[in-house]
Order: sequence, then C-alpha cells, then structure tokens
Amino acid sequence: MFGAGVIVLLLLLAGLAPGAGAQPLEELIQLLDVPDVFVQYDAMERIGAMGPAAASAVPALVPFLDHPHPALRANALWALGMIGPAAVDAAPGMAARLTDGEPVVQHMAVWALTQAGAEAWRHAAMDDALPVLEAMLSAGDVQLRNVALGAVSEIGPRAHPLVPRLRMMVQSSGAASVDPQAAHYAVYALAAVGEAAVSALAEALGSSDVVTRLLAAEALGRIGPAAAEAAPALAAALADPRPEVHWAAFDALVAVGPAAVPALADLVQDTSQRDDARHLGLLALGEMGAAAVQAAPVLIRLLGEEAWWRPALQALGSMGAAAGPFLMEAMTDPDPFIAWTSAFLLREAGEAAVSAGGERSAGYLFSALAHDDADIRQVAVWGLGVAAAAGAASAEAAVPALIGALGDEARAVRLEAQMALWRQGPAVVPL
Repeated sequence: MFGAGVIVLLLLLAGLAPGAGAQPLEELIQLLDVPDVFVQYDAMERIGAMGPAAASAVPALVPFLDHPHPALRANALWALGMIGPAAVDAAPGMAARLTDGEPVVQHMAVWALTQAGAEAWRHAAMDDALPVLEAMLSAGDVQLRNVALGAVSEIGPRAHPLVPRLRMMVQSSGAASVDPQAAHYAVYALAAVGEAAVSALAEALGSSDVVTRLLAAEALGRIGPAAAEAAPALAAALADPRPEVHWAAFDALVAVGPAAVPALADLVQDTSQRDDARHLGLLALGEMGAAAVQAAPVLIRLLGEEAWWRPALQALGSMGAAAGPFLMEAMTDPDPFIAWTSAFLLREAGEAAVSAGGERSAGYLFSALAHDDADIRQVAVWGLGVAAAAGAASAEAAVPALIGALGDEARAVRLEAQMALWRQGPAVVPL
C-alpha cells in the first residue's frame, strides 16, 4: 500500500488534488491545531486548493514540515507549493525537507520550492538539492523528471553539475522510446543554467528533433555573448532546412555579437555551403554593423563575385566609419569593381571613415590618386583632403598631391582638389 504522502504526490502530479470546500480560511487554519492527523490532513488539502489566496496560512503550515508523520510533511509542502510565491517565507523549512528520509517528501519539497520560485530556491543548499534532482531526472516516471526539470529552470546557474544528465536527455530526443517533451524541457533547463550549458545547447542544434533544435537556438540567443563557444554550430544551423530554426540561429548569432564574426566570415566565403545559408550569414554580419568590422576583408573580396557583391555591399555599408581602413586599402584592389565599390562606400561612410584609418590607411589614398577610374581618383582626393585636415595624413605630403590633382583630366577630380585644398587653410600657403 502507498503511504498517504505518496498518494498526495501522485494526485498532485496527475492534476487530481482535491478541491476546496466553501469553509473560510480562518476556520481551516484553526483545524490545523486539532490533534487529529486526518483533520489536519484534510485542512491542508483545503488550504492548498485555495492557492495564493491562502497566503495567510503559511505560518500555520510551516511547523508541519517537521511533523513526525511523512504524510503530513508531504501535504504541508503540497499546500505551500499551491500557495506559490506567497509562501517564500517558508523556503528555509521547505529546503530542509530536501534531505528528508522519505523520497516522496524530498520530491514534494522540490515541487514546492519550484512553485514558490527562484527566490525560494536561493535558500536551498545545492549539496542537498543536487542528489535529489539527479535521482528524479534519472527516474522512469515522466512527471517526476518534469518536476526536476522545472526546478533546474528556477535554480539557474547553480544547477550546472546537472548539465551532463540534461545533455543525455537532449541527446535522446530523437529516439522513439523517449518522451520528446522531456528533451524539450531539458533544453529549457539548460538555458536557465546559462554559460555552463552552452556546449550542450550547441550539440542540441544537431538533434534530429526540430523542436529541440529550435529551442536550443533560442536558448543560445538568450544567453547572448556568453554563448560565443556555440558560434560555429549556430553558423552551421543557418543551413537548417526548417525556416524557424535557421532564423532562430540568425537571431542567436546577432545576440552573440562580435565573437560570432569569425564563424560567420568562414561561412560566407565557403563555396561548399548552401547559398541561402551564406546569404543569412551576410545578413547577420550586416545586422551587427560596426561590431562585425573584422569581417570587412572577407566582404570586400566578395564584392568581386557576381552572385555576392550586393549582399556584401549592404553588409559593408552597415559598418559605417569602422570599415574605413579596409575600404581605403580596397580602393587599390586590382579588381576594378572592388576598387570602385570600396571608393563609393568610403564616401558614403563619411569623414569619420577616413579619420579612422590613420596615416597608414591614408597611404592607400595616395596610391589611388593614380587609378584609371576618375571616380576612384575623386574619392582619393576627397579622402586626402579630409585626412590632412584631421591630422591623419601629413599635410606636407598631402598638399602637393592635391595640387597635382588640379591638373587631372577629369573636371570632377579638379573641382574636388580645389575643395580639398581650400579646407587645408593656412597649411597650403608655404606651398
């Protein structure tokens, strides 16, 4: 025969806990003082069924957490759990039941603390909680596992020793013999653990179960920059055939930020990858803007490819002034389209893009003055004028070059040179 506490737990997990009568809460609290186990048990059930409205009964329930009868300890925990976060003051007593000699009381303590919320779990010592949770996660009972998974979600990073067990649950998500919901709840739990679970979540992106993949990508996005380790797996997930998954991976990569840029740069230049995945990678780099500037050299190379120059151009354009040094260098590229497009982007990025490059980058502008394309020469003249005025290039070197541009065959270049010299002010007088 099951003990009374076992019956309470089974009824709870099955959603069949008794409902409350119309008896006022004050009377039920008084019944807890009646020295009769059955009367007290019934009063607890009725109090618990009232839910948060029974918050004033918490002080009267707490003493029963130490009652000699396990059924009353379990039922007191059930009632406190039903009251929910309003029972947080009872958390120390509930946490003490994690080491109860009766497993059913331990399990009910896990459930009650979880119902009371993350604040309640802060009163629990992990040395007490982890063995109970490990046993529940390993149990054959689906409901017990789900209660433990809910607990991990409330505990958060302190539950990191359970990551190997949670990883095993996720790995089995595609097996026909496994409840898929358990794997899904395990992903939620891993997300709550946070950075310590990143490796397991990255692995989950390869699951045969689409919901598991989706939840893993979303979880990594919530973890954000701390999920940098998962960037290669997220980049690979951009090729996932399910739109909801590859867009979740896209959002996660953007949330990870600069640490994801190397993985995205590798993806977008990998010709063995699917085109749609490469496009998403370029979109992600563009979404990051200046934070993705380390990928600028890769994007500049893609400007020379017919199928990729447009999305690469958009991504570079989103980087603004930060891309300036790379664009000035690319103005000397032997591919005329790359050189011209880089000049266009530099002018669009404005004066800050020129100043960001410093004297080394200004050297590329001197080289671009000799380009065959008048548009590129015009941007080079403009850039040198900006750089010299801002101190990013030597005026002694820039002004003679600008004076030389006054004789350029292209009228637009000559006019640009006049404006560039005008902005130098007194610096041109000795010359």
